[in-house]
Amino acid sequence: MLERERVEGFDQVVKDRPSVTPSGERLQELIDGVRLRPARTHADHRGELCEIFDERWDFTDDPVPKYRVPIDSEVVPYRM
Repeated sequence: MLERERVEGFDQVVKDRPSVTPSGERLQELIDGVRLRPARTHADHRGELCEIFDERWDFTDDPVPKYRVPIDSEVVPYRM
């Protein structure tokens, strides 16, 4: 562990203010024009899938990526 007296500038460190409550609710205002929509992650033995956009939601006309899919390197999702 570092000793505070030996870290140059430690006396000038300012703790960040929280951006969310303990339950995850946002404390700060969104940037003008930014909209959020909750995303649900679905997990099973193969990994996770999170749909982040669907045209049916009528959220934007701009093209956006549709999925976030982390893959577990130990799992083979399909057999050939």
